[in-house]
Amino acid sequence: MQLSHDYFQGDSEDITCCVTVQSHLFITASADGGVRQYNSSTKKREWRKNYGEGITCASVDSQGTIMALGFCSGSWSAVNLSTRETVFEQKESTQPITTVQFAPNGSLLFVATKDLSALIYRHDGSHRFQRSARIGALSSFVISTDWDISSQFIRGNSSVGHIYHWSATNGELVDQASVRDVNWATCNCRLSYEAGCVAHSVEGITFISRSLSKDILAVGRDNGSLRLYSCPTLSTTKKTFSRRIISPQAKPSILSGLHLNMNRCDFRVLMIYEYKLGHPAADVARHLGRAFGIDCPCERTMQLWFRKFASGDFDLEVKAGRGRKWFLDEEVLEQPLMQIQRPILVS
Repeated sequence: MQLSHDYFQGDSEDITCCVTVQSHLFITASADGGVRQYNSSTKKREWRKNYGEGITCASVDSQGTIMALGFCSGSWSAVNLSTRETVFEQKESTQPITTVQFAPNGSLLFVATKDLSALIYRHDGSHRFQRSARIGALSSFVISTDWDISSQFIRGNSSVGHIYHWSATNGELVDQASVRDVNWATCNCRLSYEAGCVAHSVEGITFISRSLSKDILAVGRDNGSLRLYSCPTLSTTKKTFSRRIISPQAKPSILSGLHLNMNRCDFRVLMIYEYKLGHPAADVARHLGRAFGIDCPCERTMQLWFRKFASGDFDLEVKAGRGRKWFLDEEVLEQPLMQIQRPILVS
């Protein structure tokens, strides 16, 4: 039997980056060279294409027309999103491209490689890119960058925690005091004035990203967890939402725990998840029903209701089976494994 359904044609390697094209469109790229565009409104994939080699990073310009892809071979390409065709290619190094980032004005592109160099390109609007500045003599390679809203300054973080601020005009370093009050268009750098994700407090960070409303910061970790913090970030314990997947390679429908502490939450949605347990769960269902006031229909299903209180907090404790406890605001939600049977969203 041949399986030709669209759902079976996923990524064969790790997804390395995810970028927004429009408010309802986003693109993922993976280590197998695959690029896929999804529509969050229709919840369907719109197109896919393989570009032949492992993709390490990606960025889309402000108009949503050109996408830059960085490859592990040390080259990068510009892709026309309307035709999905490559319109520009450039070989920078034998080392992988570590980050690419378009400026808010769409006419500048920052490219960094693992051989301790970075470049600024100028885009003239006709699918041509010309090098305008080169940044060298870096002590360690750049892993994340941000542009300011005026496209005049660039900030970057290195692999060992260095913070750089450059002029977009000539690529020279600028005094950090002169950019202290600059309004940054994004917050991809884990070490900045808005965020301080340092190794001794939060280990294994793979990315951070700020919401368009600029008040929520998403932090992803290599253990498969995603945390949302208020932005600017003032505390590592005041997270607004956190969900942990079993592993980064786990299926999206498998959860090993949920923990929340919504001190600043703009999500005005009552979320009801109905779960099917992978083991006998009479005690779990009974205690959950008692804790949440829910009449569980049978021993092998249960429901979790996340309700926003008048104070705005979600601070719930769930007890289940053999004295086992789960605190929804702490990282102790490990067992039992729960498989989502039917998610429901109620406004």
